[in-house]
Amino acid sequence: DIDNLNCMLDLYISELIKHNASYSDSILLKQKIIYFLGVFKNFGFFTFDIRGYSNTLSPVKVIDIVSMIINDCEELSKANSSTDAIRNLYLDKMKVDGKVLVAKFALKQFFHSDFGDFISFVEKRITDCLNETLRIIKAVEHGFVRVGQHKINRRINDDLKLCIDFNTDDYPANMPDIYIKFNDTFDGNGALYCDNDALISLYTDVASIINVPVMMEVRLINKRGRVVCDSSHSTYVSLESNDRYRVTDRTLLITEAFDDFRNASQ
Repeated sequence: DIDNLNCMLDLYISELIKHNASYSDSILLKQKIIYFLGVFKNFGFFTFDIRGYSNTLSPVKVIDIVSMIINDCEELSKANSSTDAIRNLYLDKMKVDGKVLVAKFALKQFFHSDFGDFISFVEKRITDCLNETLRIIKAVEHGFVRVGQHKINRRINDDLKLCIDFNTDDYPANMPDIYIKFNDTFDGNGALYCDNDALISLYTDVASIINVPVMMEVRLINKRGRVVCDSSHSTYVSLESNDRYRVTDRTLLITEAFDDFRNASQ
């Protein structure tokens, strides 16, 4: 959808200003690009076809409406139409909200340079985003595998040993449970929605092995190798800078496991 390019336009203008482009010129350029997207709508083009690639430029197929406009004006000129008629035709095709922001003599240059540079920025940005998304997905998979391989074994006394495993088999299949929320409405007809902030935070965290959702399985094993008590707890695991794993609410969860053991022993 052409309207979705507006958010990319904000990023593009910010990049220009960050690289010392004149603020006033950049804002004027933004107005012209927004206007020119409106010209596309006047021609009935409300979408651009985009092919997304993570390893090469993602092409945006832009219809060459400039050639259409120039050719129509040239056809009038060949028919010996008046200068006013040609001018009125151009204004009619280029007018958006009663305004024409790009003159006929500058149209081709604007299309191939200013507008073309913006489209090139969009193409590169899409590729960068897809490449980063692919990197995060691979890192998430690696994060689950690494955490799932970690085990904790501690001798409690001569008779008991504490064993902790981090089960990640249900993830990432269960990850939507964390970012799919339910929105209550006044009429009682609630609806599910995706919490985008929670989704982004979850994937970027897990990719860095921070707050990885796991099922912590706690077992107490006696000296004969028999499991005398076991329990499972949903929690989060993080890998710290010293290569030690930190479990959210670890003390509380282990205490609960021992409480279960005491209750079972009574």
